[in-house]
Amino acid sequence: MKLRIPICTIWTTTLILLFTACQPETNSLYSVPDTPWEESLGNHRAVLQVEEPAEAALIDIDWRRHDRDPAEKRFIIIHESGDTIQNIHRIAVDNERCKLAFGPLKKPGNYYFYYLPYEVQKEYGFYNKGYLKPEQNWSKSFDIESLPKAKLVEFQSRTEFDSFYPMEVIALQSEKDSLLNVHKSDFLVFPEDRKLPIRMLDEIPQRWIENGPASEFKGEAQRNEYYTFQLGVFAAQKDLTDLKVEFSALKNGDTTLPSSKLTCFNTGGIGPYGEPFVKQLDVEQGNVQPLWIGVDIPEEMASGKYKGTITISAKNTAAQTINISLKIGNQVLTDRGDSEAWRHSRLRWLNSTLGIDDEPTKEYKPISVLGDRTYGFTGKTMQMSEKGFPGSLKVKDTEILSRPIAFVVETRKGKEQFSEPQNVQLVKNSPGKMIGSWESISENIKIEGLGTIESDGFINYKLKLKALNAINAKDIRLEIPFKKEVAEYIMGMDLPGGVVPKKHSARWNGPHDSFWVGNTHAGLWCELRGSSYSGPLLNLYRPDYPASWYNNDQGGFRIESTSSEVKALVYSGKRSLEKGEELTFEWSMLLTPVKDIDYKSQFTNRYYHNGGQPVPSDEDLESGVKIVNLHHANNYNPHINYPFVAVDSMKWFVDRMHEKGQKVKIYYTIRELTNYTTELWALRSLGDEILGNGRGGGYPWLREHLVSNYRPQWYQWFPDKSADASVVNAPSDSRWYNYYIEGLAWLVRHVDIDGLYLDDVSYDRRTVKRIRKVLDREKPGCLIDLHSNTGFSKGPATQYTEYFPYMDKLWFGESFMYSEMEPANWLVEVSGIPFGLMGDMLHGGGNRWLGMVYGMTVRHPWVTEGVTCDPRPVWKVWDEFGIEQSQMVGFWEKEPVVLTNNSLVKATAYIRDGKTLIALGNWSDKTEKVKLNLDWDRIGFSSANARLIAPEIADFQPSAQFAITDKIPIESKKGWLFIIEEGKQ
Repeated sequence: MKLRIPICTIWTTTLILLFTACQPETNSLYSVPDTPWEESLGNHRAVLQVEEPAEAALIDIDWRRHDRDPAEKRFIIIHESGDTIQNIHRIAVDNERCKLAFGPLKKPGNYYFYYLPYEVQKEYGFYNKGYLKPEQNWSKSFDIESLPKAKLVEFQSRTEFDSFYPMEVIALQSEKDSLLNVHKSDFLVFPEDRKLPIRMLDEIPQRWIENGPASEFKGEAQRNEYYTFQLGVFAAQKDLTDLKVEFSALKNGDTTLPSSKLTCFNTGGIGPYGEPFVKQLDVEQGNVQPLWIGVDIPEEMASGKYKGTITISAKNTAAQTINISLKIGNQVLTDRGDSEAWRHSRLRWLNSTLGIDDEPTKEYKPISVLGDRTYGFTGKTMQMSEKGFPGSLKVKDTEILSRPIAFVVETRKGKEQFSEPQNVQLVKNSPGKMIGSWESISENIKIEGLGTIESDGFINYKLKLKALNAINAKDIRLEIPFKKEVAEYIMGMDLPGGVVPKKHSARWNGPHDSFWVGNTHAGLWCELRGSSYSGPLLNLYRPDYPASWYNNDQGGFRIESTSSEVKALVYSGKRSLEKGEELTFEWSMLLTPVKDIDYKSQFTNRYYHNGGQPVPSDEDLESGVKIVNLHHANNYNPHINYPFVAVDSMKWFVDRMHEKGQKVKIYYTIRELTNYTTELWALRSLGDEILGNGRGGGYPWLREHLVSNYRPQWYQWFPDKSADASVVNAPSDSRWYNYYIEGLAWLVRHVDIDGLYLDDVSYDRRTVKRIRKVLDREKPGCLIDLHSNTGFSKGPATQYTEYFPYMDKLWFGESFMYSEMEPANWLVEVSGIPFGLMGDMLHGGGNRWLGMVYGMTVRHPWVTEGVTCDPRPVWKVWDEFGIEQSQMVGFWEKEPVVLTNNSLVKATAYIRDGKTLIALGNWSDKTEKVKLNLDWDRIGFSSANARLIAPEIADFQPSAQFAITDKIPIESKKGWLFIIEEGKQ
């Protein structure tokens, strides 16, 4: 299939419309050429005019630059004919001014002065180059005053997106001094339309010198628009403490828009979990604080001119009042203005509560009360012990615990004996979440407990300990006793996924804060909490360990085994508590598997995942591709984590795929944010709430516009376009989660996407649950799959376990060395099977033989480590066999269908009526010969005359046949796929 449409034209047109809308002013001194010049010359130049040839000419221009260290970059001057000037003599170079001599000038005409040239990096990942170093200064002596002067014609930016005009053209110090001599107020207010976002926080633009401060803002809006504008507060004379904004109603005769319809996003809002908050806003002298104001205009609002006031105050200065005049037109905006990004109407998404409720998600039933202290989840039950902790945890009929979970406070005298829970209260009783509180008291400690259970089997405890007397604690710990037969595998506690050891101890040697113990039928995940950040511990986010558990590196983990149980202990070690001193211990648990595995989905919902060329061919579709993952960095989804720039091209792509029977999931996460984000400057005005802080650097666009206090992240070079350069978002919970979820709902409604491809994200399960609810409610059948990299999170399965109730698929494959991993490691860390999910392979194309033991292939046609993944030959066998109708029985089951006589060779059977598919994998370092032991009763027919038939599979195996009793040779790290049919000769 070939899709013939100039998508790059759609994308480019979208960008032109966007930036044209955002740049309403023109100035003859600033322009953009019709065709961008060569990228390596940098994003900015001055056009100079020379009347006649000369040995040298002088330029002395106020270039008003905001970027750092302008004298540390190379200067390149080229005549319009293409000749490069050989010599440059710098006289004075700083952010305000550039004075230099250049020559010889052999021709009159225009000369292009490039003052920010850099090394182009034609790849993706992280930009690790920089600006060209300064040229050698021309040492020739000049009579400066006698040199002819080159005329400044204009300043040009390579593209509109690169332009500094008008909001990054700085005012000269002399102009600021004059301004302050005229206006003596402690702070000055400069109203601005949303089309000109205030960009500089430590400088004021020349535009403000020309226009001066104002006490009035006039704007034009439409009915049903969420209208936005800005008030730039310049701390002119002193620091401002606790800046506040107060609104009056807006009135037009007898019609009133109440003050509750006006919002300042900078002074407070609604957090990511639905809680209102207020921010303290302080502004240092000489700095600018943009105040982004939102006005919620109802559709039924009568047109006309509405007037009111905004009062800006600080604790240490007199308040100022800004008069607002808002003309509301007759037009009704059906989408509040969201489809036109320049309006910034989507800023209201920052305060969204979409998906925040205590209803179960679609896959889970409401919590049920089954009896005294017994609660039912979907396929799971929990019975509380007399001490208030789980005494029984069951997944279907499998009991996990050998005895109740215990929270122990131990002193030299022994364990503190706590009373049964007192003052028990039901704090919340909703279908998806129940919360209870209680108190327990011992001789020396009072516990105030808060316990939460959720409909998917999630459990959380938060215990506040208060010392009733001064005590020396020998240890404070959590004990989880597992039944021996359940505790087969472990992951976490500084262990990779594998078989549970008899004994094990570990310290807080991160990044890890969680562990899982269990098997494929039942298990329990536990995460230790108490840090300021509770999401996955990515390498970008390494918060402090939970202080109570860590206890200055005296805390740790242990496994202790007996003949009947495996006890997991989380200890915090010895500590002294003064009377009245308080400590909080928190942990979360999740029962696994979180759901029944959807085997049919694994074998029929096949992924096409090709970053730069996301369009599958007709041949790909014929092979069974059903889901297209639309990565970023292509014409349909060019910018990382901000799909709103290329909506038209993405919509076109999604529509075409739907016509072909495909679902489309998009790459859209939250860890980093592209520099193409329309609201970038509004987000920056929020301080470090959303955009993370850092030392700056990275791709030149970031250095030239963001300048400082950011951390560069992913970089993607595009030929003939500005590169996509992202910055890291703040590592804490923020309102960007709200925006993200509203944006997801908008994309489902307007682009008709079918779900998300998540690539190492940082929010916790609460946000994932909101995402799941929004997708299910907007468009049932949407899918979410999750990718992670061992280089980003140690043991990603433990880091992301709390996501699993809401995932459809895993892709834990980047940096996994499949041929070096033990069978149990595959099962626990990669396959997803113990958690009720299944996955795909990635790194180096995976290991196609060993992967089939877990029902895994790669994603077609992803390129990894120089390997182009192609699972289609194996898919073909799946289809010929009808694997989606089979029952998968792996070697990990208590009663497997097929065993080998060699522990290093594992087997999985796929059983259906009349035939069975067997996958063999050899984990040995040498060729092995094995015999199979098959459960013929479960296979469903007699072994008489049955043979093992290996169909020819390209790049997998040759055609072959073996008798059931034969010893089968299997090369190291390879395997076979055999089909057994009844009576097959």
